[in-house]
Amino acid sequence: VLTWRVARRFSTLTAAVFAILLVTNFAFCHVSSMVACEVLMILFPTLVWLHSFDEGPSEKPSDSESRSGRKAIGHFLWAGTLLGLVQLTKGTGLVLLLGYLLWQLWPPRPHISHSVDTDAPNGATRGLSQLARTGFARAWRMRVPFLCLLATWIIVTSPLLVRNARRYGNPVFNVNSALLFVDQYQDPVDLCNSRSTGQALSDYLKTHSLADIAERETAGIVWQAFVIVRSLGPTPLD
Repeated sequence: VLTWRVARRFSTLTAAVFAILLVTNFAFCHVSSMVACEVLMILFPTLVWLHSFDEGPSEKPSDSESRSGRKAIGHFLWAGTLLGLVQLTKGTGLVLLLGYLLWQLWPPRPHISHSVDTDAPNGATRGLSQLARTGFARAWRMRVPFLCLLATWIIVTSPLLVRNARRYGNPVFNVNSALLFVDQYQDPVDLCNSRSTGQALSDYLKTHSLADIAERETAGIVWQAFVIVRSLGPTPLD
């Protein structure tokens, strides 16, 4: 499916390179044979990303900026459906939903390139202020499509949201959240059964300083960077 979509959006050569890189990737071959959700986590988010290019730039600048009208609403309804399926697939779907909304709010580069005067004393500050104002303006103009996206996302994910709310008291509960507040890996199911996420956070803040948190964050970024680079290796190399 993705190879066909990449061929439509880019070219047959690009799609061929994409397919070769995917099917020879060690991480993909390893996890896709054991956990179905890992395959779906490649399918659904990539479809969302590719779908964002389908409409193309509008001839009217106002339409291109606000993505208003029926096409924009239909676009966000489809995106909301796919992002809802992502959330049903894995808990990181909520992070991707927030990232997608922020991406849509980010103003196109041509509209901000002239807003920052690097030679002026406070050019960078004015540029950031202009960026914020542009983002808020886009959010207001896109409020109806955004509401359609969120409504679709809630409808698609409603079985999981209701189940989590009734069982855990948190509609977006994720069993791995408990691992955020322990220094060594433990079984997340046992952690969730022993205390709530709020309690785990409170206990963690009582025993860790800001320096401890910053040190752990830095070490985590370094380690995850290594994991990401290693995951790009071809099979059978680990």
